[in-house]
Amino acid sequence: MTPNRPLVAGNLYFAEITNTDPSPNSNYISINAMIAVNPHVTVMRYVDPVEDWSLQCWNSGSWYDPSFVKYGWLNPSWYKFPAAEYGYANGEYQGYFYMENGNANYYYYTLTSSNSSRERFNIQNSRLIKGVEIHTSASVAGSMSIEFIKNDVTQVTKTITENPATFTHVPPNNNGVYQWYTINLDPGEYISVTQGDVLDIEMTPQGSSIWHMSAERTGRGSGHIPDTTISDEGWYEYSSAQWWTGSRWVNTLYYNKTCSSCVFATSHFRVILQIASNADSVPPDPPTGLLIVADN
Repeated sequence: MTPNRPLVAGNLYFAEITNTDPSPNSNYISINAMIAVNPHVTVMRYVDPVEDWSLQCWNSGSWYDPSFVKYGWLNPSWYKFPAAEYGYANGEYQGYFYMENGNANYYYYTLTSSNSSRERFNIQNSRLIKGVEIHTSASVAGSMSIEFIKNDVTQVTKTITENPATFTHVPPNNNGVYQWYTINLDPGEYISVTQGDVLDIEMTPQGSSIWHMSAERTGRGSGHIPDTTISDEGWYEYSSAQWWTGSRWVNTLYYNKTCSSCVFATSHFRVILQIASNADSVPPDPPTGLLIVADN
């Protein structure tokens, strides 16, 4: 990449990180990365092919992909996605800046008719919402309602159904494996939102059906603001995973689901807004840099 030069759609760009310490083997750099097994790479909904965002390493005069090298307990063909994002001069961000995920069987969320989840979006810019995409699956067949709520008023309710149920696990931690559901609104149901609006996507299983979701911890708790909140055009929105405690909604972390002191936007469910049009649509400015989280 060349500073102050616009990116060209369709081109593949690389950000190269080099340890310049005189003794790099003793003063090494650790790059945080998300590991995804092959059936689970779809957690990165809009990275295609997935290799374009995976970590590569330089060794013995050539680049290689550590996703396909076995290191101790790490299985081959596991993809490693660096916690990184591009920042554009106009305030937009593109990337995958999540520090941890809650896919393990002791962390994922179990949804029932009395235990709902929602992703709350504090809208930053004018949007026209045409639908949503949700990463979830059922362990007991049935339906789940998807409610679009704007400023505490329900706009439209949709339903997704699994029969038979498809939720499954993969080793080593019985990680939950989900599929993506696309919930489209009819044109007459599109939801117009503007700065200051609150849009909730509320998910509630129906009857005896049981569904599951995972949440991811963002970089916000590590001092990185803003973080990438996903929408199908890469637009930044300020959102947070929230969990119904039986009496009220709370911000939630996968290892502390009913956290009473969690900060808004500390974690997200995999819920992607679909944008029909954007009142602020302008070509992206050149990147101002790439942020990589690393530990010495």
